[in-house]
Amino acid sequence: MAAVACLDPKHTDDMAEMDALIRLWCLRVLHDLQFHTHVSLSDVTPSLLAACGLEGEEAPEGSDVQREAGTERRIQDLLDRGVGEDFPEPMRTNLERLGKRLYLSPVEVRLLGALALIQLSGDLYEALDAYLDRRSGRGFCILGRLLGIPTREIRDALDESGRLFETGLVCAFGPSLGRANELQFQLRGRMHEELSKDVAEVEDLLRWFYTRAPAPEITVSDIPHLEDELHRLVRIIRESQQRGGKAVNILLYGGPGTGKTEFVRLLAQELGTSLVEVVHCEPDGEPIGPLQRLRRWSLAQNLYGQDRNALLLFDDMDDVFTMSGDQGPQVWSRGGVKVGKAWINSRLEASVVPSIWVANSTVQIESAYLRRFTYVREFRSPGPETRRLMVRRCFEGVPISAEFEDCLSHHRAVTPAMMRQVAALGCMGASGSNIATTESFLREQIDQHLGVQGFAAVPKAPPETLPWKRDALEASTDLEELFEGLQRSGRGRLLLHGPPGTGKTELVRALAQELDAPLILKRASDLLGQFLGQTEANIAEMFEHARESRAVLFLDEADSFLADREGARNRWEVTQTNELLTRMEEFQGIFVCATNAFDRLDAAVMRRFDAKIELQYPSAERRWALFLNLLEALTLAVPDSGHTRYLRQRIGRLENLAPGDFAMLFRCACNLGHRFEPEMLVDALERESASKGRVEGRKSGFL
Repeated sequence: MAAVACLDPKHTDDMAEMDALIRLWCLRVLHDLQFHTHVSLSDVTPSLLAACGLEGEEAPEGSDVQREAGTERRIQDLLDRGVGEDFPEPMRTNLERLGKRLYLSPVEVRLLGALALIQLSGDLYEALDAYLDRRSGRGFCILGRLLGIPTREIRDALDESGRLFETGLVCAFGPSLGRANELQFQLRGRMHEELSKDVAEVEDLLRWFYTRAPAPEITVSDIPHLEDELHRLVRIIRESQQRGGKAVNILLYGGPGTGKTEFVRLLAQELGTSLVEVVHCEPDGEPIGPLQRLRRWSLAQNLYGQDRNALLLFDDMDDVFTMSGDQGPQVWSRGGVKVGKAWINSRLEASVVPSIWVANSTVQIESAYLRRFTYVREFRSPGPETRRLMVRRCFEGVPISAEFEDCLSHHRAVTPAMMRQVAALGCMGASGSNIATTESFLREQIDQHLGVQGFAAVPKAPPETLPWKRDALEASTDLEELFEGLQRSGRGRLLLHGPPGTGKTELVRALAQELDAPLILKRASDLLGQFLGQTEANIAEMFEHARESRAVLFLDEADSFLADREGARNRWEVTQTNELLTRMEEFQGIFVCATNAFDRLDAAVMRRFDAKIELQYPSAERRWALFLNLLEALTLAVPDSGHTRYLRQRIGRLENLAPGDFAMLFRCACNLGHRFEPEMLVDALERESASKGRVEGRKSGFL
């Protein structure tokens, strides 16, 4: 039989308060176990005996009954000694401060301390585990015995609808004490460790719940397109704070890398408040579930509710609020307690701390949630001029050419975040490299980022082309008059049609250049999406981009959307056409469509265009002018008059030549190194003409 080690008052005074309290609780567990199950001390593990102070000495002589009685008296003597019932410092002070800040009851505060000690002490854990192995169903009872609290109050405090669970401080994924797994509770994060440390602020106890956001890397001058938005939100939040009561919930959404988080950090700086972000993962790196993230946000409402100098950030909220396609909004549950729409909505409506909710998309978020937000703003990539400023800031110190800068400023999928990442790589590898080498590396990396996200690569510098001449086009309207009219009004809807190569695209490029406006060129294949509604969203995005950039918008291959709807076999085809018509009617800029299949277009569609302009194969005179233009671009001398007459006659017979055919020969000379003479050029033009069909009767006039 084990003996009871001596424990004089001086030794007790020297013992750490926490060790003394844990020993007291272990003795209570063992005493309760002995009283109800009459377990023999010989069946108790040596480590538990050591934790209780029963160690080291030989058992006294006498009968078994006498020895057991003697040991029980010694256990009772230890229980009667003057060990404090309260938690040791600094845990006691931390618990009091946390309870006061979060409006916890005294029972809830003491339970927090008990769960912390169970997680901190292997001895206490083993004592409870041994007890519950023999006393199944008595988990709440033994906690009440340790804390001196009625079992019913312990059970209520640890109910999943109770305050400890609602705040997210406690979770039911603990160490599973006992065979019946009765006590599966633990404190979240590393709060059990923090409670046993000296901390300066209550927030330090919950540093695994929240993180202080860093200072922004941008200034207001870096986002001129959002400056008004920033100042508006500053006024709204300040007004909300001054009025008190319900706080504002602000939803910011938009594609990844569009600067939402940086904008929020700048907003907090402008407000002069601390930005507190709800974390995404536990200290061990495990992701935090949707319900627990929401509970931590709810806890922050209590933690910072009296603080007029805090702003909450809930990033990646679409991961939390996303709906399942067949089950509707997520409903999280644990232990039979379901948490769904009503719980979330009530928290949003009762919030007292201003909160910024950031999402990449709202498509999958239930409208019942969305309408609870006070203020909603979509983030889009800014126009070319603002993007040019961003490019210069991101690539400051990295040598890039003006052409590359221009390409990046016009590619909306290249986000500021992507540019910063690639620019950092450029800084690492730019030492000793020339501009061409560095730029080639940067372009390759940006193209890789774009490709893995499903976007087109950054366009290369435009190829060498023939100098464009407006009078070389065979158009059904006076192009000089058309350009002047569009210059005055700044708006119009045009439909260009005619055979391939007749200059439709080059006409629009020249128009944008003359108007000194950026050109957004889209093809039908750029807009078509594989999911229902995606094409319509892409069409809306295209027009919004043009509106923000004040650009000339050019849609090539438009017959994919403008074909006769009576022949549509699917409802979504009609929906896409309707979306395009609606957007083009609302658009206040210049919108140009081009098609090679004019005869298949919908009659109702045709009425939406201000002008239908046909570009036909050029006349013999214009073909000769194009030929002379080609000779000049290739620095070839014009043949003598006799030979000129002969070549002009040959070109005059080629009625199906288009400006694109002359441009093709110029590219062959520039890109493939072909060496031409005037007669060789005519030979090539004749071969190109022969590969085409006959020319139909020529149309003319304003349709």
